[in-house]
Amino acid sequence: MAQKSKNGLAFFERGSWYHRMRWYDEDYLIRYGKKGGFKTEEEAEESYMKYFEEFEIQKRNLMRKKDIDIEFTQYLQEWLQRQKYFQSSTKKVYQYVLGQALPYMSKIKLCAVNEIYLETAIRKVSARTESYGLKLYELFSMALSDAFSDSLIEYNPLKDCKRPKRKKVELHILNEQEKVMFIKHVKYSTWYLEVLLSMFCGLKRGEIYALKFNDFNMEERTVTISRQVVAEYVRKETGKY
Repeated sequence: MAQKSKNGLAFFERGSWYHRMRWYDEDYLIRYGKKGGFKTEEEAEESYMKYFEEFEIQKRNLMRKKDIDIEFTQYLQEWLQRQKYFQSSTKKVYQYVLGQALPYMSKIKLCAVNEIYLETAIRKVSARTESYGLKLYELFSMALSDAFSDSLIEYNPLKDCKRPKRKKVELHILNEQEKVMFIKHVKYSTWYLEVLLSMFCGLKRGEIYALKFNDFNMEERTVTISRQVVAEYVRKETGKY
């Protein structure tokens, strides 16, 4: 078994010290290997840091060469498509919000985006629906953070933007008399069962929509929640969702 150095940057095997290394080939693909022949772990670690810094410089130069002309809106759309860790419903929400924002976002290079541009888009979208502005801020935050990590931008302008405040929803708790009066009026509507499930079982709208007959156990007088339904946004020919 190879002996590792104290910092874990080098290892000793077959009579000398080695370190791992990465580099780009002529096709811009990352290659992996190791370099050895060092007498001490300090020499190996010093060599490791040298190759690491060279690799990072190559990476930054390559990313700038590849994406220096990319437009911000194009980058956002492509970035969103690449996200594999988002749930389907979450990605659709961000896609919908981005679709609402695009008419307010003029064509601008990713490297030229500033806080005024971002705040303007967020403010105009928030004017339509407050929650859209907050979601757009979240989308900008994640996408620009990745752009900065990939050295596509030298500074993340969202750091100078104010996060939209979430409006507090005032809840009105019904007293017993109001509950009786409410149920009395809703009893003959087509939504009576849904109202009862939300009031007395605490079910959300999506959970109610997803219920099936076999979710109800009449003997034990229980209902099992194992799924929910979310909105499906469909893009029309007009460009609207």
